[in-house]
Amino acid sequence: MNSAEQKDFEYVTPTDEEINDTVAAISEILSSTDTFQSENKDLHEGYEEAIRLLTSRKNSYDEINPALASTKGKAVAVLAVKYLNGECSKAVLTGLSVK
Repeated sequence: MNSAEQKDFEYVTPTDEEINDTVAAISEILSSTDTFQSENKDLHEGYEEAIRLLTSRKNSYDEINPALASTKGKAVAVLAVKYLNGECSKAVLTGLSVK
């Protein structure tokens, strides 16, 4: 493929309905098992921050809570911001391993 055939990546920001569906999916993840909360505290913390970011439509990295304790939690929050900016899909944000 030559440069004339290449297409730039297109950012597609989610609609309000898509954001609400994603928040519902994350809420389902958080409530699906008790072991998720006890064994995966880092992801749990990150998903709670993701819900806060998504519901308030915070799409700047500066708005991520600096008090997040874990790297995993911060990574989930970053994915939430990327999702709001159209740089990450719902599948990536909600499909993190809970092992």
